[in-house]
Amino acid sequence: MKKFFVIFLSIITISSSMLLGSCSLLNNRSEKEEMIQIAEGKKAQKAIEELLRQEDSKALTEEGIIKEYSINKDKLEYNPMGGGNR
Repeated sequence: MKKFFVIFLSIITISSSMLLGSCSLLNNRSEKEEMIQIAEGKKAQKAIEELLRQEDSKALTEEGIIKEYSINKDKLEYNPMGGGNR
């Protein structure tokens, strides 16, 4: 009887940890998708372009040093204090 009880508790513990793990993976994936949407949004694009023009007044033109930019989606990370990290 004691052996059955230990096996039963082990199965419950393992299955609940698997359930919690899968929920956290789904939550992490949705946070990543949200960060990508924010980084590619109009406000972010405008802020990035303003920052680049502060560095080079002719940025994003043929005469400027900075001709184009791209967002590396693989390097985006969620910052718990708000915003994103690169």
